[in-house]
Amino acid sequence: MGLTIVVTVVLGLVQLAIAVPLLLILWLKRQLYRPPPLPLWARVAEVDDRLVLHLAAAIEGLSPGTMGQIAVAQAQAGDMETARALLARAETRLQRLSRTPRLLRWDDSLIPECERKRLSDAQQRFASVLLGQEQPPPVRLDPTALSWVREPVTFGGASRPPDPIRVLVAKGQFHTALDLARALPRDALDGQPAKSMAVVAVGQHEAGDTQGAAATLVEAVAVARRFSNIWPVGDDSGYRERALTYLAVLQVYIGDLKGARRTIAIIYDQDSADHACSEVALILAGQGERRAALELLWQIANKEQKAHACMRLAEIYRPAGKF
Repeated sequence: MGLTIVVTVVLGLVQLAIAVPLLLILWLKRQLYRPPPLPLWARVAEVDDRLVLHLAAAIEGLSPGTMGQIAVAQAQAGDMETARALLARAETRLQRLSRTPRLLRWDDSLIPECERKRLSDAQQRFASVLLGQEQPPPVRLDPTALSWVREPVTFGGASRPPDPIRVLVAKGQFHTALDLARALPRDALDGQPAKSMAVVAVGQHEAGDTQGAAATLVEAVAVARRFSNIWPVGDDSGYRERALTYLAVLQVYIGDLKGARRTIAIIYDQDSADHACSEVALILAGQGERRAALELLWQIANKEQKAHACMRLAEIYRPAGKF
């Protein structure tokens, strides 16, 4: 009896010793991957074009040229006073940049002459907006991910139209098409199975099988993440990151936002992860998910890319006929 109690206690302690570190790791992972919070005033206000542009203008350390572009966007949104103030701040920042030695600049990649040209162009566009000569920019919801799966899928670099996978998808034979995609050579850049699986997933979604499409994209992500991030051919460098970005966009396109967030989390390269956040946020914005789009956009680490994404988001949120 006593031995049984001792064994039970020991086994309980062993299980506890295993469970506690695992729970701690899961908790730490949740803390590390928690997105940076939006400013309080942004979380309680209505998400519109002016709010997004205010957020962009509040980003610390922007280049004078980007500040000028934000000012133009603010003028297009009808916020002239804020735009004038931002242009004045950009001019002051440009003067400080010109006087500061390169080694002491907040960003040593900034070139005063280039920033002066960008700011001058922004000032001219601002004047055009005041005179009513500036035309509204087209609203762009990047279709790159969809065009990516519309391209011909080739085998081992040699094109063989008509593509049997697309033929099967067109006939609705998704299981057969998926089996064929799984059989593609894993080391062929032009015929890798991840893209082919994405073709099948889009076909499933368009046929109404959203759950099947989500499962297929999850499998495509599992395949794409195994690709090396370094390729001998320059144009194919970072193929893995590019594929994961497109797959994340497709996931949110079919309504799997949680899957898209998980895909973005496994993108190694920060610039690629920022690009994925930007593209997914724009798709969400086009679907009317304003708060989710803004919160995802705010995860972008690169301040210049975040500012440009804010400007694109503002184009989507601008009321019709306002400009």
